[in-house]
Amino acid sequence: MVRRVGLNQTPGHICEPQVYPAPLMQRGGRHHKDSYSKASFPSEPSSRVGVAVMVAAGYPRDQWPDVVCGTSFIHALSGNAAYTRDAYYAQQCGGTVVILRHRTKAWPTADTGHLVEHLLVGRVEGSFLASTILRIGGHRVLVTSEVDVTLPPPPADGADRLVEIKSTTKGRSSVLGKQGLPVQLTCNGSVELAIVHVSNDSQRVDSVEWLDAESVRHEHCRDRNIYAGQRVRVLLDRLFDDAGLLRGANATPQCDQDGDGGEDDGAPRCGHVLKIEFDEGKAPVVTIADVAAGVTVVPDGFE
Repeated sequence: MVRRVGLNQTPGHICEPQVYPAPLMQRGGRHHKDSYSKASFPSEPSSRVGVAVMVAAGYPRDQWPDVVCGTSFIHALSGNAAYTRDAYYAQQCGGTVVILRHRTKAWPTADTGHLVEHLLVGRVEGSFLASTILRIGGHRVLVTSEVDVTLPPPPADGADRLVEIKSTTKGRSSVLGKQGLPVQLTCNGSVELAIVHVSNDSQRVDSVEWLDAESVRHEHCRDRNIYAGQRVRVLLDRLFDDAGLLRGANATPQCDQDGDGGEDDGAPRCGHVLKIEFDEGKAPVVTIADVAAGVTVVPDGFE
């Protein structure tokens, strides 16, 4: 996995059509046949990528964050029903808890949103991700998120600027009203939001509207942004504090890096694999995972 991670790479620059309306590629043929993707890397990069990024970058183990997860887990903690329906698996290794999502359904890859990305970005091999360390309350959380595209750097700055693309047939309010938008922008570090206005029949792009991501979080989505942040902070405390739900069940070492059947000297101490589900009130419920199901969280060979 570490060999598959390319550091300091960015997705391509956005390229708006010269003339509007711009036709979208039609569904059908190969795209219709493969319209639903399996939940596997690189189609859906997991939080394990965050572990691989830290190893590839030579991040000192004593400086690793408290939690490594994907954006989906932050969405779930914020109360987003699209994510609380899935199960999450957790394993503590050393001082870090790694969270892995188990997606219960596939998702379309030839929907309007993906066709818009193909128009504005072109076809891209693999996945581009941003791994960001956030301070949420008293916890340092490394969140790995997919990113869409970049803007060319301004003359006085040498860095590309990440852009989040959202397509809509119902106007900007349908995009700004999405529950998870402020969480997504916070986690993936996008500085611009491109709202792509698509015709009602999803056959063409009529225009692209640009908004500053910070103004979206703090003006357009202020109340939802505050609510999501408060909820995530409270539930992280509940899960990961010294007396939290995930601490007591993580005392038994399970790492056997050298394959001799015993605990390795100097290897990180990994606890039981735990299952996190969300009840009807969208509160996390933690149980010991079924070992017979073969669920693993910490990557094989992790040291």
